[in-house]
Amino acid sequence: MRKILREMSALAAVAPFGESVSQHLADLAVRLEQADGASRVAVLRDIRALYRGGMGSFQDLVLQDRNGVLPEHPAFDRLRHQLYEEVWRLV
Repeated sequence: MRKILREMSALAAVAPFGESVSQHLADLAVRLEQADGASRVAVLRDIRALYRGGMGSFQDLVLQDRNGVLPEHPAFDRLRHQLYEEVWRLV
């Protein structure tokens, strides 16, 4: 899961708005790496919380610039789905 978060962070960083998203995903990866026991469960719940929300939530995030969808978006979307599957399997 840490690998997925790191890859998503790198992909998000290429988008014009992506710095904050990239940093948040990288922070989650670090927290997950350092966590154990109850703190690991807390991090997993924080990851799950990314998927809550309506319009404009993490699920709706599209890597794009003024010219349209970036070529990195399909990989980001695939990883987002993988992360969802993994986190819901664990918590």
